[in-house]
Amino acid sequence: MRVAVVGAGVAGSFLAYLLSARKIDCLIYEGRPPREKPCGGGCTAKITQRYPLFPSASVPRNQIYDLYYESSRHNSVHLHLRDPIWIYSRFELDGHLRDLATRQGARVLPGRVTRFERQSGSWLVHDSNGGTEKYDFLVGADGATSIVRKRLAKPFDPADLSATLGYYVPLPSRSDAIHVRFLDPDLDGYLWSFPRVDHASVGIINSYRALSASELMARLHQYLKDLYGIEDTSNLRGYSAPVPTPRRDTLERQKVGESNWALVGDAAGFADPITAEGIAYAMRSAELLAAALADGRPENYAAGWRDDFGAELLQAAKLKQRFYRGNFAADTFINRMLQLTRDSAAVQEAQNDLIAGRFTYKQMAKRLVIRSPRILYQVCASWCRRKPGAQGT
Repeated sequence: MRVAVVGAGVAGSFLAYLLSARKIDCLIYEGRPPREKPCGGGCTAKITQRYPLFPSASVPRNQIYDLYYESSRHNSVHLHLRDPIWIYSRFELDGHLRDLATRQGARVLPGRVTRFERQSGSWLVHDSNGGTEKYDFLVGADGATSIVRKRLAKPFDPADLSATLGYYVPLPSRSDAIHVRFLDPDLDGYLWSFPRVDHASVGIINSYRALSASELMARLHQYLKDLYGIEDTSNLRGYSAPVPTPRRDTLERQKVGESNWALVGDAAGFADPITAEGIAYAMRSAELLAAALADGRPENYAAGWRDDFGAELLQAAKLKQRFYRGNFAADTFINRMLQLTRDSAAVQEAQNDLIAGRFTYKQMAKRLVIRSPRILYQVCASWCRRKPGAQGT
């Protein structure tokens, strides 16, 4: 079998590595030169504990144990992480996975796929260098604007996308904390600062077209000023990109493959609709597709992702509106969440399990309900300690 992988990011490179390790002939089409990418580059224990290649990699990374949340009413609510988030430069991480694939025998073609067509049960793939290759199987790993998705499935509706803008910010010294500021209650996104080894990825994400580019940029510039005291951004390298944050109906209906083609990672819409985190799903979808191809049953992939992590994505899509715009106990859901994070060790523990991948959203909600008496006690105790005149204040 010959496999063409369109896209050399995490999903495409990891898939090529897995296929080549199984002695399946694989060629990666790298449409753009290796470059830095806009996402935070954070890999939680959900990734680092599942894939041994992370702990063994010599790729520069920053290990983060502290996370600070902000909202319209709460400043710097701190969550200490039991399991660190490893933050990579995407240039370095993607390059490492691509190198692993080539060492296993995969080939990289530095050219963009311009078109492809079926021919007698195979694929003819044409590239920007003027070349044409014949393949048995075609994989779209080319992100939210995937040419493979556009041709063989259905392009993303704007309502299934979020827009990101950001800057790579040089830091005078290595930072040891992630910062997240949630946007106003009528918006569905947040600002972030993820400190990498030699710079921070600072950006903003919100539902596509909910805010104009100038409105997003104004909020981002204010965040840079508040967090780092930066007012002049003329010397900073910027970025922008669409990312999938699919709706529940889209996830339920979408097609991500047939007998001779498939989509993985962002091209398949495999990103958490609340956080837009996609690295874990990129790697897991590559793993599932590689197993299906190695077994000679590529049709198993379409059902495999639904059985494996589909319910998790559907639950996040269902909760997204409630998370960003819902109310709880006479305040916004986010403000209450931050208050509980500040005041309750039980909530902090549950959040740690969610971030590390030990819990799904549904399992976390169940845990919080079961432990609600303890949470209420901890919140009341915290309030009493902060009350003016209380002992020790």
